[in-house]
Amino acid sequence: MTCETVLVVDNNKFARTVVRAIINSTFPNIQVIEAENGIDAINKSKTNTFDWMIIDYDMPGMNGFDLIHQLKLNYPDAIISILSMGHEEAICSKAKSLGINYLSKPIEEHSIVSLFDRN
Repeated sequence: MTCETVLVVDNNKFARTVVRAIINSTFPNIQVIEAENGIDAINKSKTNTFDWMIIDYDMPGMNGFDLIHQLKLNYPDAIISILSMGHEEAICSKAKSLGINYLSKPIEEHSIVSLFDRN
């Protein structure tokens, strides 16, 4: 069985830690790679292959949609989710129009688990 990999991008270390803990405890065969911002994520995408991406919308330097646009060039088949604080209708609508999953913060375990259970 191939090891699948998820990229978790969030400038908040606690948020990354929560997502990693949920994935590691439920899906131990999925490798989690963390990035703290868009530039870090782009650099890590040069040396890794990702099946999934969980990306925060609100990050310094580059927002989540700008990062997703760049990463999709090399990972057109990756399953992508965007995180946002609260339920922001404009972000949710844009995510749906791009075929991206929308997750609201605070992060809930069932939301993360459902991303991997259905795929």
